Amino acid sequence: MAQIHATAIASDNPLNREGRCLLSLDGGGVRGLSTLLIIKALMAKVNAERIKDGLPIVKPCELFDLIGGTSTGGIIAIMLGRLEMDVDECIDVYTNMFEKIFGKKGLPLNRRASIKGRFDSKVLEECITKILKDRGLSEKEPLNDGKERCKVAVCAKAFELTTTVLLRSYNSDDALNNIPATICEAVRATSAATSFFDPVTIGPRKRKFVDGGLGANNPVEQLWNEAQNIWCRDGDVELGTLLKCFVSVGTGNPGTKPIAEGPLKFFSDTLVDIVTQTEDTAKIFVQRHRKLYEGKRYFRFNFQQGLQGVGLEEYKAAPLVEAATADYMDNQEIRSAAQECAVNLKQKHYRLFSSSPRNRSAAIWGLGGCGKTQIALEYAYRCQAKTLCSIFWVHADSEASFSQDYSDLARIAGVSLDLKGEDLLGAVKQWIENQRNWLLILDNADDLTIFKKPYSASEDHQLLGPELLRFVPKSQTGTVIWTSRDGGICGNIVDVQRGIEVTVMTIEQARDLFRKLTGRSELMLSEDEDMLLELLQYLPLAIAQAAAYIRKTKVSIKQYLTFLHESESRQLDLLSQEFQDVYRSGVPNSVMRTWLISMKQISKESSCSEKILNTITFFDHKGIPFELIKEAAGPTYSEDEILLAASRLTEYSFLQTQRAVDEGLPTYEQHRLVHLATRRTLSEAQICSLSGEALRIMANLFPDGTYETWKSCIVYLPHALKASIWRNAEEYNYQAPELLRNIGFYYWEQGHSDKAEQLEIEVLELRKEILGTKHPDTITAMENLEIMNQRYISDIEELRSNNISSTSLNNLDSTQQGKSPKKFHRQLKKWTRKVIRLRRPKD
Repeated sequence: MAQIHATAIASDNPLNREGRCLLSLDGGGVRGLSTLLIIKALMAKVNAERIKDGLPIVKPCELFDLIGGTSTGGIIAIMLGRLEMDVDECIDVYTNMFEKIFGKKGLPLNRRASIKGRFDSKVLEECITKILKDRGLSEKEPLNDGKERCKVAVCAKAFELTTTVLLRSYNSDDALNNIPATICEAVRATSAATSFFDPVTIGPRKRKFVDGGLGANNPVEQLWNEAQNIWCRDGDVELGTLLKCFVSVGTGNPGTKPIAEGPLKFFSDTLVDIVTQTEDTAKIFVQRHRKLYEGKRYFRFNFQQGLQGVGLEEYKAAPLVEAATADYMDNQEIRSAAQECAVNLKQKHYRLFSSSPRNRSAAIWGLGGCGKTQIALEYAYRCQAKTLCSIFWVHADSEASFSQDYSDLARIAGVSLDLKGEDLLGAVKQWIENQRNWLLILDNADDLTIFKKPYSASEDHQLLGPELLRFVPKSQTGTVIWTSRDGGICGNIVDVQRGIEVTVMTIEQARDLFRKLTGRSELMLSEDEDMLLELLQYLPLAIAQAAAYIRKTKVSIKQYLTFLHESESRQLDLLSQEFQDVYRSGVPNSVMRTWLISMKQISKESSCSEKILNTITFFDHKGIPFELIKEAAGPTYSEDEILLAASRLTEYSFLQTQRAVDEGLPTYEQHRLVHLATRRTLSEAQICSLSGEALRIMANLFPDGTYETWKSCIVYLPHALKASIWRNAEEYNYQAPELLRNIGFYYWEQGHSDKAEQLEIEVLELRKEILGTKHPDTITAMENLEIMNQRYISDIEELRSNNISSTSLNNLDSTQQGKSPKKFHRQLKKWTRKVIRLRRPKD
């Protein structure tokens, strides 16, 4: 599909599209801080990769489908998954909690020599209650509240049968395994380590549970089995084929110790050591699932040295834990594994919807043709496959299409045919809200004014109608997905954090799509194919358009490339070709027509945005500094107005913010095909006028090429070169010579004499044509060109003719005694540059 700024549907590969990600967390007491530090390092790498791909940062609960843990690993799993904390917040809460819990301890045996908890379970319970209250939750908040979110499973041991059970944040198919624990009870059950905390009773029948670490301190096998029960119930598919990434994190190697002597030492020390031997479990798991490990889909992180003497309860050792973890993660082998893990995880699906009822709405937005509708359609298919869900598809590109589709739904709903207008829309809205489980997709909501302004203002309707947004259903049983080319939908129609920007594909995704649409085999590797995809800038609709043309006309990819390179006009004609797509009926299927709709919308709402868009099409499409945007807008608008206008273009994806230079004003870039398509919308008169404006801007902005201006020259050079090629531009003969002369001087200073000479020839021809051969500027151009072509002997004569002092010349000649001609020529070239600068016409 397409690369998304909050959802990454990578390709048709099931592992990329639907691959499951699991996170398993060992138990380890205060050493669980190491688990969190490792996860923090991994998430930092994942988010760094996502940022490079233009994706937003995510939390573990948005990355993993199932998080499971034992003991303190179970507590972390609940914090990260059920309470949806980010890692930094979890670290703060975790360290504060364990300082209080392990600050005071007693003996591990009572008067009857029975094992008892050395630490106060009430303190643990109070800490968890405070965490819940800080998040507005009751101390009786259930672990499984029935809401869709990252799944969490924590291990505990059934006291009566000594078997390991899972306490879940979701429903299991086996009703007997759905233990109704609160979050507080689940935390106490998974952490009730023998001799540390007392057992906990859960449920109406008072079942007793103790720490899951007694049976599964490394819960990797339990999570594997649980994932099979969740996603492979029918047995017709193996979990290994569904698993994208399985991450297991330990709390350090506890080492081996001889059996301690004496009852107190046995129960408090040896028992702890026995149940924390997690590496054997990890080795066995790798042996059983070697394909996962070798395929870089299973990762185990657990440092081996530094904490062998640190007990589960020694909270004062936190600095040592942090230092040992940092040293472990800095190991080259571990850094490589962490990077491979991050690359695997970076494109994991981002959850469209959180459990909060107010966030049951999201918007998929991006450039026309980037695949928004296809993503929404794919999501609808998945919902239909996973749940009994009523799905409604409404075209939202106009008030008429919205009302027509609602009328069609009214017939399905059995709404009275007597209802019209607002009454009909309201009745359909209420009917959808009453459905048990529903999904509404509002496609192509590109004109947001019909949802935020009166929707009917024609001459036939004197009474203004209500906003269409009023008739979009809202209930906790349903979900609304909007697709739009207008990024302003975020914060205007949906919550700003529920916006999902779709960008262009990666090269791998583009190959998959192109081969699927053309019927080409994956074995048919072709450089032409990659060249074509690069030329189309990995845009899905452009790729589909090219594939349809190639399939229909039976031309080769090489021939299609020839067509594209033939001329800009031919390239635009190909981008305007319509084709049939069963998934895009009733909407334009050419890149040009798709973008033309958005460009017309921009022209209606912002003359400043329109002026910027139309002018920058005559600059280069990359590295556009704000200064150029400002000049393109013209003097009529203030800086604030221009920033807002540029922001509006980014919301339509006609501009992308590339970077902010030195924390200052942003730099922009534009999709190459948008750059090309914009010019197709302009008349010949507009092209002449706007290209002349672009040339004038660059003639004013491009420096004189001296060393002090090189930094600015580097920024403006691509745009100056682009602006100077429009020979039909208004006032080209007057503006171009000055610009070309300055570019030539910059090339000369950089040592590119051939390029400098070529430009000086062009300047000379223009000067002769406009000013005649006797004009001082024409003569200067002749002299500059002569200097560039002369060897060092004629250069000396030029130096004499320009009144450079004989002393300087004699010094120059004397300094060359004993020097090679090559060294002499380098010195002379330096003086020649000085001559060129001396000969510039006075401004």
